[in-house]
This record gives sequence, structure tokens and C-alpha cells, in this order.
Amino acid sequence: MSPLSPSHRSPTDPLLVIGAGLAGTEAAWQIASAGLAVRLVEMRPGRRSPAHHSAEFAELVCSNSFGALGSDRAAGLLQTELRQLGSLVIATADHHAVPAGGALAVDRGRYGAALTAALENHPLVTVERREQLELPGPGQIAVLATGPLTSDALAEQLRSFTGRE
Repeated sequence: MSPLSPSHRSPTDPLLVIGAGLAGTEAAWQIASAGLAVRLVEMRPGRRSPAHHSAEFAELVCSNSFGALGSDRAAGLLQTELRQLGSLVIATADHHAVPAGGALAVDRGRYGAALTAALENHPLVTVERREQLELPGPGQIAVLATGPLTSDALAEQLRSFTGRE
């Protein structure tokens, strides 16, 4: 049996989500909503990327817009599908929407604060505010959701593991 086999994992061991951007926030929420414990590791506020300005989860660093609302557009269709799947990211965006014509845009501060509070207050989510310096070990089921703002230490671990730049 492989050391990465899920059978080496206790059913009570939390799943690991590294990164609390949009993808990590949604992944942690969906895992917890399925009744599984989650350990969500986020490096901010202790370590920030050049693009981040806050310690809130799912900080929108480029634009406050999720794109067109209409389901005849790719962004709008994705939003519709995410709503149907119970997405915390989109439900929170809907709740904190600001006028933006035919697009879904949010108040960035309130949006991030609401997502952070939802996960920090979820009974199955444990938030760890620290930088993840290494890839998870054998047997640890993990979601690596650090995206383009991955810290240097973890990016080096990824390069070493994959053999690619």
C-alpha cells in the first residue's frame, strides 16, 4: 500500500487546505460543509505578498468584480453554477455586492471580513495563521491553493517536488 494511501489517514484527521484565497476559502468551506474537519493554513498577516494589503481571506487584489452577471456570459454562467452548488464565495459576494452595471462587484473590505469570519467561526475549521514552509507529508490529504502568490519557501518545495521551474 502506498504511503499516500488515504487508508493511512484516520477519519478524524483534518484535511489540510493551504492558502485562504478564493480557491482555498471555498475548498475549506465545502470540505467542512461535507462534515469533515479542516485545517486552513494562511500565511497572512505574518507574511504578506507584494499584492496583499489585509489579513482577510479571499482578498481581491486586482479587481472587485467577478464579471458579468448574465448566464449568457462565461463569468455569469460560472456564478450561477456556484450558487447552485452552495458556494460561500459567491453567496458572500451576492450579500456584499455594490452597483457595477451588469457585473457582480463587491465591497472588498466587507467581503473579505465576512468570509474570514465564516471560516473562523465554523466548528469544523481550524485556522492556522502561519506560513506553510513545506509540502504536506505522506498520508496527509491536502488542497494546495496558494496560486500565483505562493511564498518563496513553498514555491521552492514545489519546484523540487515536480522538477520544474
